[in-house]
Amino acid sequence: MSVRPTASHARLDIDSANGGDNFCKECEMRGGRLFLMGFLCLAVVAAFVPLTTQSARACHPAPRLSINDVIVDPEGDSGTTPAVFAVSLSWPVCWWVAVEYETADGSAIAGADYQAASGTVVFRPGETTELVLVDVIGDTLVEPDEYFFVNLSEPSNACIGDGQGEGTIVDDDEPPVLSIDDVTVDPEGDSGTTPAVFTVSLSQPSGEEVVVSYTTVGGTAIAGADYQSTSGTLTFAPGEVSQPVTVPVIGDTLIEPDEYFYVDLSNSSNACIGDGQGKGTIVDDDSTEAIPGMTTWGAIASAMLLAAVAVAMMRRKYARLTA
Repeated sequence: MSVRPTASHARLDIDSANGGDNFCKECEMRGGRLFLMGFLCLAVVAAFVPLTTQSARACHPAPRLSINDVIVDPEGDSGTTPAVFAVSLSWPVCWWVAVEYETADGSAIAGADYQAASGTVVFRPGETTELVLVDVIGDTLVEPDEYFFVNLSEPSNACIGDGQGEGTIVDDDEPPVLSIDDVTVDPEGDSGTTPAVFTVSLSQPSGEEVVVSYTTVGGTAIAGADYQSTSGTLTFAPGEVSQPVTVPVIGDTLIEPDEYFYVDLSNSSNACIGDGQGKGTIVDDDSTEAIPGMTTWGAIASAMLLAAVAVAMMRRKYARLTA
């Protein structure tokens, strides 16, 4: 008995022949649909995340940035001392925050009093405080307290509240001490004047202007006869350590003992007075020719003896005339 193929058998044979191709096409279509769905999901997520962050920021006002003031005391005599500024956020946030900073001169000068600094402060999510260091340069100059600034600018994801910090450098150096030396004028001369030059000195350089008054004071020497009265004011520029004071000594031919006078300092500013009196000694250079080699005191004694003899002779003569 023979079996004849039916129409269904024919279709089955056809499907069997093309089954591999149809299966591959079905897989490709399903894979394409899955890829498209995955891409759409990623797109939704990518759009949702920034919207969520923006919504979070919209729900909370932007935090405020501020920087504090700092006092450096003491500044030191050498090397550097750090001035530590704190940059703060008003509250923690879940995003990154950044801000620029830069130093600026006040009365303090970059390179001489502090080292210039600049950069970026970055706050990670949750952080509220970051530090900025500025090196203060130590010195031994006497000067007033000085100051400089640290300025904030260009904030990212925050606002600036107090954007300027002030750094105060407290001077820790002792004021310099004024002194005047002693002077000897030898010879005084027989006429005209000879300068007695005193030196007024500072114990150390000062960063400020120093002023002091001076005036002559008589000792055994008499103003107008042995020296010319002198007074005035000395001004030391910053960094200057000495100034001269000149007193003219008057020459003569009188036989007299050595004499002296003084120069006194007073009314100083930005310095203390240590040795405030200079002594000027005038060495007498006159001698008597009647008795070679005789000292000044010997000449005076001889003159007094001669005067006494002369008085005695006059009294005896007067007594004879009245007898």
